[in-house]
Amino acid sequence: MDDKKRIEIISGREFCERYPAVAGHTLPSGDLSTVKHCSAGMFGDLVAGTLLVPDKQDPDRHVFRCGFYMERDRLLLIEEDGKAVHAMSDIGDTMDISRESPAFVMFALLEYLIRDDMLLLEEYDKKLDGVEEKVTDGNADIPEDLDGFVSEHRKNLRRLSGYYKLLADVIDVLEEASAKAGNERDRQLFTFLGNKVDRLRSDVVEMIEYVLQIRDIHQSRINAHQNKVMQILTIVTTVFMPLTLITGWYGMNFHDMPELDMPGAYAAVAVIAAVVVVIEIMLFKKKKWF
Repeated sequence: MDDKKRIEIISGREFCERYPAVAGHTLPSGDLSTVKHCSAGMFGDLVAGTLLVPDKQDPDRHVFRCGFYMERDRLLLIEEDGKAVHAMSDIGDTMDISRESPAFVMFALLEYLIRDDMLLLEEYDKKLDGVEEKVTDGNADIPEDLDGFVSEHRKNLRRLSGYYKLLADVIDVLEEASAKAGNERDRQLFTFLGNKVDRLRSDVVEMIEYVLQIRDIHQSRINAHQNKVMQILTIVTTVFMPLTLITGWYGMNFHDMPELDMPGAYAAVAVIAAVVVVIEIMLFKKKKWF
């Protein structure tokens, strides 16, 4: 490629051939599959690093992977799958990137990569709201594997939080490089972008807490149900305890028990048992046990 081009998209192999010293810190083998996260570093007057953007719906998948090499008057994007080409084409539809500084083009690319994140997080939040409504509604069907749901979404959100943290670190390096180059406009743009990414990460952290709250609400509902069942069992046990004593006492059938030969003794014991039950129920209601 023509070295005079200000914005270029090249392969990992070509990058290693042209800039072996820098590639050793960012893409040692030129293999983009080794890119595991977002990173950036300053090497004198240039900045080099990698970008790995996860799918917001499924953070185990990645929708964008590339390396970058930025000097004061040149920006190289290193990729293999054509997604950086597509991204730059979309950006070029809204601005003339040939007239902009490499730092501004890098800002435009990063902003492009997170342009829909706020809407996606809002949809994620609405999904969690729906689950919370089911958990708090006593008549609604709770997801069968709620613990699995909580575990999966907590894991996904933590990965998103880690992504935004590393992306914010990359932006900080680019902001520092712009300040070092004396480019105040680009520095301010990276400051703005860094604040935006920080807000996104803050939203994700809040959603992680929200997921845990949903689990706690569900557990509280289970505990309340168990307490209700135990209360009913305790009341039933208490009601029948005196009756058990009476029937056990008169079930001994000793020959010298005078009640066995008394006329109407059976009916009298039955009445006494009924009266005991009525008194217990009245006492429980007065105590507001049920």
